[in-house]
Amino acid sequence: MSFHSMRSKKERERARQPHPVWRGIGLIMIVLIPVISCAISDILIQDFNTNVEGFYLPDMLRSSVDIPIYGMVNNFGGVLALTLLVSLGLFGIFAIINAMVYRAYRDQNLRVFESQPKRLKREKKIKKSKYKK
Repeated sequence: MSFHSMRSKKERERARQPHPVWRGIGLIMIVLIPVISCAISDILIQDFNTNVEGFYLPDMLRSSVDIPIYGMVNNFGGVLALTLLVSLGLFGIFAIINAMVYRAYRDQNLRVFESQPKRLKREKKIKKSKYKK
């Protein structure tokens, strides 16, 4: 009896799933990236209003909202629109970093578009005896 046949089906399925640490990192990224991008876009819009000559924000995007934890946010529509763009950029950066880390730890013998070689089990051939009974 081989080792793989002794393992239960539940253990084999669990081995195929990602490690719980990676799930936690993904959850943190999904929560933190929009929060960080909202703060970055608020700071950028405040800076653009004061320092960039000719910066114009449409009237539809100029509304003030009081967020309990963060405080008063001026130009909330503009902040929200810029938050979406900054979030897309940050998710893209983290996807590229993830691809680089994955590529660093994969099998180096394979080319870019090659998959892992299949390992075939050889069937044992039964030798016929030279002498008949």
